[in-house]
Amino acid sequence: MDGSGLKKEIGVFGAMSIIGGIVIGSGVFYVGSFVIERAGFSIGIATAAWIFAGCYALMAGLCYAELGAAMPEAGGAYVYLKRTYGPLVAFMMGWTDFWISCSASISALALGFATYLSVFVPLSAMGVKLAAVALIVLLSVVNMLGVKNSGRLQSLLMVMKLVPIFVIIVFGLSHLGGGAANPVTFEAAGDRSFFSTFALAVMAALWAYDGWSSVTLVTEEIKDPERNLPKAMFLAIGGVTIIYTLFNFVLMKLLPLSEMAADPNPGSSVSVLLFGKVGAAFITVAILISILGATNGSILAFPRETYAMARDKRFFAVFATIHPKFHTPVVAQFAMMIVSIAVIFIGSFEQITVLVVFTQTIFYTMAILALFILRKRCPDMKRPYKVLGYPVLPGLTLLWATWLLINSLIEDPSGSVMGLIVPITGIPLYFYFNKKYGDNGAK
Repeated sequence: MDGSGLKKEIGVFGAMSIIGGIVIGSGVFYVGSFVIERAGFSIGIATAAWIFAGCYALMAGLCYAELGAAMPEAGGAYVYLKRTYGPLVAFMMGWTDFWISCSASISALALGFATYLSVFVPLSAMGVKLAAVALIVLLSVVNMLGVKNSGRLQSLLMVMKLVPIFVIIVFGLSHLGGGAANPVTFEAAGDRSFFSTFALAVMAALWAYDGWSSVTLVTEEIKDPERNLPKAMFLAIGGVTIIYTLFNFVLMKLLPLSEMAADPNPGSSVSVLLFGKVGAAFITVAILISILGATNGSILAFPRETYAMARDKRFFAVFATIHPKFHTPVVAQFAMMIVSIAVIFIGSFEQITVLVVFTQTIFYTMAILALFILRKRCPDMKRPYKVLGYPVLPGLTLLWATWLLINSLIEDPSGSVMGLIVPITGIPLYFYFNKKYGDNGAK
């Protein structure tokens, strides 16, 4: 089955909304606590870490944009790994994403939404899970009814989630005129070196930028992806970097740094400081909208990878089914909905996702390395967009990704090794599909 059933209905703003909608979840409201603590309570180092992490995400995103513009197909990194390393490596990544990474992310977001919803509507433990299930089902149905509908919803949620963040930034910066704000210094507390302190702060900040690559999963449905994908990457990630830096600068300037580091939700604390008691409700609504946008964006994008695998005859063929009216991969969407719901009731999705962090980092690094390999192996490949600063800037991005991989192995060797189990379990299934459907030339 070819990809003619998917319709190009996502414009630049829609693609930006997918990136921003997934990246800006609940993390923007609490990750600042980890960053300032790892920065040794230095506002200067923490601010630099937010900027550096954003620049790193932007460079990685532009690397993906070159690959996506050259191979404008549904599936994102699955397509790039398949072309560079062969279908087995791509299948191992897709297998891990289907059962753990993507499904657990959707489950975690839905549970987070239901948990914050319980602030307004009291819910039992089971009630939270049932509310999360209802959200997944509702958003899955919306996405099954057409990418235009889900794209419009994503754009609306993107605008809605930015409003409260901008309100806090504007009022917070205005509040700084009082003269009681914390000073900006580059002196870190503790015995760590400056580089070690800065690196740890960047690692923490990167958590908040996760999800930017998801838009490449829907490349086939983006209008003029050769131009719009790089543009969306640059504008969205660049915009998120500015928003994150300003938002956390306000938090660090207004809140006592030691209290901020111990605060599970500093965004709520600064909102209360600026707006009084109503600030708590204000920030809770903001978090609900942010998580809703991240959940919808994930449900929109993630099933496209499963669809791409099935279209290659590297997964169950029925997952390649396209709805004749809505032009969406309905079976792949339904399957991910079921797996995501199942993860909710397993209740250990947090532990499971920790196990695959190392594996995800491997595939992420391999995708960036694919840029260099394909430049050399396929010099005549049509590249409507070429990443800026090649090979220096992409090379630095690759070095940083490799360092993250090594650091993960050093800091958590048992978890890293355990994280390889899921993709390895997919190898027998790969050969099963290969035998069942034959070598269809997917390379």
